[in-house]
Formats: sequence, structure tokens, C-alpha cells
Amino acid sequence: MTTTDHTDERPRLMLTIQEAADQLAISRTLCYQLIKAGSLGTVRIGRLNRVPADELEDFVARLRRGEPAFGA
Repeated sequence: MTTTDHTDERPRLMLTIQEAADQLAISRTLCYQLIKAGSLGTVRIGRLNRVPADELEDFVARLRRGEPAFGA
């Protein structure tokens, strides 16, 4: 009998701050600044701070509409 590797290929729903920064092609420091300014939302899971993957899409969509990254 042959076994196959059923690696889960689904995209991650939550990202670390570093992973979010990597996805946006920005520094981790800038990512923290966006979070502090309220421009990029996060959720707390216990002591962990995570960025929902759909938050990145929303952030980029706002930028594409011409909204400033750090608010007005």
C-alpha cells in the first residue's frame, strides 16, 4: 500500500507581524507603526498578536483607492 503526503495547501488565516510585513514587502518596524496608527488591524490570541490575512487585502484595497496609509 502506498501512502501519499496530504500536505495542507490552504492559505493561512492568521499571520505573525513579520509574515504580514513580508507579504506587504515592508519592514517589521513599519508594520508595527501601521498597527499602532490603526491602519492595519490585529487580533489577540492569548499573548500573541496576529494579523488576519484578509486585513492585508483590505489594507491594500484602501491604498489602491488612494487612502493614506497612516490616515489623514
